[in-house]
Amino acid sequence: MRLDVAAAVSRGGAFMPIKSASAYLLAHGAGEAPMTDAAARTALDTVHLGFKDERAAPHIDDARARPDALATLFAGTLAANSVLHKNRRSEVPAGVSFVGVAIRGSMLCLARAGSAHVRRLDRRSLTELVPPTTSAPGAALGLAPDGAGQAFTADWERGDVLLLSCGSTVNAVEPKVIARAVLETANLTDAAHQLVALATDTASLALVRWAR
Repeated sequence: MRLDVAAAVSRGGAFMPIKSASAYLLAHGAGEAPMTDAAARTALDTVHLGFKDERAAPHIDDARARPDALATLFAGTLAANSVLHKNRRSEVPAGVSFVGVAIRGSMLCLARAGSAHVRRLDRRSLTELVPPTTSAPGAALGLAPDGAGQAFTADWERGDVLLLSCGSTVNAVEPKVIARAVLETANLTDAAHQLVALATDTASLALVRWAR
């Protein structure tokens, strides 16, 4: 299993690939930099702590690793929310949007909070991946002492592309524009930057493709 990965982040955003654990994390803070840059990085550093001792190469489809990966992501969002809430200052009214994926073969272990989305582009369509019970990701991290977003699972297939995004304006880009950028642009890095450039506000985006 080979993964192609690219990201584009604007002011207030941060991206963290954890290749040893087949995990990819994206965060974006609302407000003025550099304070939001630091908040986004704090969120990713905190979630990353849970994966430090985990080794799960993406070609290993071990069902036993799936609940562990999902639990690690959810625990990480809980911890990040707690840290950000304790560090929050009155001049930073907005929290941090977060989305992360831990890949376990054909299963995706996902977590999201705030204005974060994860979508899957396959041969047929662009699909929003959401929990079976609700589509609302909840409040951004750091706004409340007990908020932590959602954790859930989804499937994907060889050739599919995951789009992790934070920022309402990049999430509003039309599906056909997204598909054209990903499928027709020479490489994923150019596609990621092209999509972020379409946002009317600051936004961050990561693309992960299961290469054929």
